[in-house]
Amino acid sequence: MRRALAAALCLCAAAFAAGCDNPFPPGSLVERLRVLGVRAEPPEVGLDGEVVLSALVADPQGGGRPLSFEWAVCLSELSYQAADIDCPGADGYALPGSGDTARLSVPELVEFAAANLPAGSFGDPSAWKDLKWFPLIVGLRARAGGEVVRAIKRVRLRLATEEPPNANPRLLGLTLDGAEAPDLVQVKAGATVSFQALVDPATRERYRRQGESEERVEDVVFAWFASDGEFEGDYSVLSGDGTSEFDRNQWTAPGEPGQIELWVVARDGRFGEDWLERTLEVVP
Repeated sequence: MRRALAAALCLCAAAFAAGCDNPFPPGSLVERLRVLGVRAEPPEVGLDGEVVLSALVADPQGGGRPLSFEWAVCLSELSYQAADIDCPGADGYALPGSGDTARLSVPELVEFAAANLPAGSFGDPSAWKDLKWFPLIVGLRARAGGEVVRAIKRVRLRLATEEPPNANPRLLGLTLDGAEAPDLVQVKAGATVSFQALVDPATRERYRRQGESEERVEDVVFAWFASDGEFEGDYSVLSGDGTSEFDRNQWTAPGEPGQIELWVVARDGRFGEDWLERTLEVVP
């Protein structure tokens, strides 16, 4: 069976190398309702803290239809069967929210867990005593018409660490071919342009990885999305030393004029996240 699978994969690779089209659209192309990002402010919180959660949901074909949201802290272990967990739902602690935002009060969550979860179970605060931090898993379900999409977000619960708490990176804007890009970007049909996301240097923090003594500046990974056209890659990276040029991404406009939505989501690899949106006008 394994040999047959390996042979099939080799044939697929050879077909792609020979110029056959990939049957799957790139991850950067947003054609339907989709959650592109979930942000926690702050991304790291103590036992007495509160977090505001917000979602970036794209609905390019929805025509402005209303969206509804459900939020919850997931109280089951997440694994490869995470898609089967009913969270939000029976496996979650529902969070109060308004639209695409919700509030997570850690004291209220701890009180609920102490009163409702068996001793020593997942989410029981008594199981956290030997941990420096604990990942809270937040589940989101968004609905529009008959469509439903889900996402999860990790929030770091600080327990016993003296390390400074992480903060979200902050996106300041974009450059277009090296110059500051306006909110409405005009690109000629079929043209290829270069985008770069600009991060506030003050939000690029120094930290130590677990088990290491040397401090480093966090990397920032950018996920790029657009409702049409094609990016050279789905991701770009701003390295901690800031010397690489891998934080740029090229985008090729479609051949027909029209308006296109662009999104870029920045993640620092330590639960921090930010995003921005731009409208692209493709002109003849």
